Amino acid sequence: MQIREQGKQVQLIRSTYNKELKRSEQKVVVHFARSYIYPSSADGILSAEQLAVLSDEERGELSAWLSERAEKAAKEDLQRALTYGSHTIQRCISALESGMTLEPEKAEILFAATVELQKRMKKLGLVPPRNSNAERQARHRQKLAQEQNLGLPI
Repeated sequence: MQIREQGKQVQLIRSTYNKELKRSEQKVVVHFARSYIYPSSADGILSAEQLAVLSDEERGELSAWLSERAEKAAKEDLQRALTYGSHTIQRCISALESGMTLEPEKAEILFAATVELQKRMKKLGLVPPRNSNAERQARHRQKLAQEQNLGLPI
């Protein structure tokens, strides 16, 4: 069985050999709406009538294809979370700076997640960049200059 994504449809195509024409013929047996999220089994996507048309082998092929698609979609989702994680964190910071509040339970969960993220990144060898000595000295000079401008004792 061949599985083809055609526009907004997924087609299940059965090939049979025609002895009279001495060539194979292909026929769309079942089709269903294309989606970016597929269940891992055919039961969740096809009706009982459509499943009855398919042989056991074809159902197995479809289930394997659906499982592969679901696994691929899950991996892409996790990669997207890593790619846009910093953007999400920046939005949280902006929300807190704008005066929005966070329930204590949610804050606790956010703190725990942040700590866990730092641990996992350290295990992978991803450590935060350290400020160079020159950067620290520049910040210290800037702080001293601000204190002098404000008339604060040094």
